[in-house]
Amino acid sequence: MKKDEPPLKFPQTLDEFEYAFNEKGQLRHIKTGEPYVFNYHEDLHRWNQKRYEALGEIITHFVYELLEKECHLKKVHLPVDATEDEPKSFIFMSEDAITNPSKLMVLIHGSGVVRVGQWARRLIINEDLDSGTQIPFIKRAMNEGYGVIVLNTNENYVEVEKSKKEMQPPASDTDEPAEKKEKKDDSQKETIKRRDFYEKYRNPQKEKETKHVPIRVSIWYFSVMVNCWSNLIVFTSY
Repeated sequence: MKKDEPPLKFPQTLDEFEYAFNEKGQLRHIKTGEPYVFNYHEDLHRWNQKRYEALGEIITHFVYELLEKECHLKKVHLPVDATEDEPKSFIFMSEDAITNPSKLMVLIHGSGVVRVGQWARRLIINEDLDSGTQIPFIKRAMNEGYGVIVLNTNENYVEVEKSKKEMQPPASDTDEPAEKKEKKDDSQKETIKRRDFYEKYRNPQKEKETKHVPIRVSIWYFSVMVNCWSNLIVFTSY
């Protein structure tokens, strides 16, 4: 028999998760000293996955803090000419990234859920910060006189909740007889009702329906690369 799924409400900080990074950069439980345990609830893979994703989001912001505090990089919002209400992304760069007369290193992460400063979330959680983040590369490059730009190529849109109007089925524009149209509408309503019933049974904590709003491409990226191309080193993961 399938267990009832607990609420999809998770801690908002590492302290609330009762995890912390030790002096070796390894994620360990504060009380037991054990590595992260994925199967917190047996036979509830979906809940465990959501918990893992929630922890991953916290770690993403933790890495942002490290890029600023340990690597002394500055956050630059893009597009640089974005309006106040326009969707934005950001990158991190050293103070001399644009003005360095000799050397520039650009770091590009792989595809998926990883964000700026990360190679792999899985490595951060299961191994350590040096394995899963770009921080060792950044520190060495800066020590050797490189300007540094850390790109954020997976953050290309913002996710917003759909309005009730957007979730409604499109209206029919056909010139059908009123009686036929009414039956068709009743049939659609019944189909939606059945679908919602089975979805609630299958997924009692159905998440909100969302849509993706794209972030405008900034040519600033490319102008920087062109100006520094002759002395550019790129590190990326696949």
